[in-house]
Amino acid sequence: MDIIKGLFKEFGWFIGGMVALALLWYATGGYQSPTARGGQFIKPLAPLDSGTVYGSYREGGPVETKTKLDVPESPLTFIKDASTLVKGFFIPVPEKNVEKKTTDEPAVSLLTQKLSFDGIAGAKKSNVHEEYIRIVGGSRADQTSLRGITLSGKKTDTAYTIPFATEVLKLGETPKTAPVIASKDSRIIVSSGRSPVGASFRVNMCTGYLGQFQTFTPALKKECPDPLVELSKTEIAKELACIDFVATIPRCEVYNKSFPTNISNACKAFVTEKLSYNGCVLAHEKDTDFFTHEWRLFLNQSNELWDNKTDIIRLSDDKGRTIDALAY
Repeated sequence: MDIIKGLFKEFGWFIGGMVALALLWYATGGYQSPTARGGQFIKPLAPLDSGTVYGSYREGGPVETKTKLDVPESPLTFIKDASTLVKGFFIPVPEKNVEKKTTDEPAVSLLTQKLSFDGIAGAKKSNVHEEYIRIVGGSRADQTSLRGITLSGKKTDTAYTIPFATEVLKLGETPKTAPVIASKDSRIIVSSGRSPVGASFRVNMCTGYLGQFQTFTPALKKECPDPLVELSKTEIAKELACIDFVATIPRCEVYNKSFPTNISNACKAFVTEKLSYNGCVLAHEKDTDFFTHEWRLFLNQSNELWDNKTDIIRLSDDKGRTIDALAY
């Protein structure tokens, strides 16, 4: 009994309402009322039935039995329509009267496969004259100009432009410079400091002579022509005293001591004029193997450019797009 009393206490209002509705329905005619028997009805949808309307209004004439309501053909159609509606909320509406910015510039530099850094090299050196980085030509580098290409790092906000260089350096002459042209075998040393010879240049078979009195970092290779081979091309090639003397002179070194008394003036002239940088260039600059693939470029700075511990050095093209980056 207590349970029944509790339920009545909780739901008494609901039960009372239902009883009131039942009395009202009965008072208005109940199931015998015309409103309960008249009106329109809808047959079940396909595939159970045709979905047509049948029956008549309580007031007025009969309704055509073949009239169809405008209902979805199938649940699948309803789902598709709902999906289209929902998608519309997530598709941004284009702004009116807004001009789209278009550009023909590629997102990545066209030189990315033509030039790249070759390791840290001398970027961590604390002496500006020893600090350098190395750039190499990629597999697709074919007559690639370095005009406008820059280097930059975290240590400074300045972008340093790759300098022009002279292809055939001649000491004592004003160099004629031009943009460096790189190939797939190019090896480009970019030093932060000043050039020991006053210019950036392409390395050739004679540049080893430059390292005798000037310091280059990294050191220039001593690959000059053999002095004895050079002597063999002259009129004094059979002069035994001269042969013995020239054999004592190392490659890529200018003789700057007193000459022995037993050699001829012709031998002395050969050593002085031919076994030197300018003499070597004069004799061989037309040779097919005169040039190497290495360039020595100098940014002519007084202070270090790259951090000694950690830095990100960027190589960028003339549009400011990154070609390569060196992080350490």
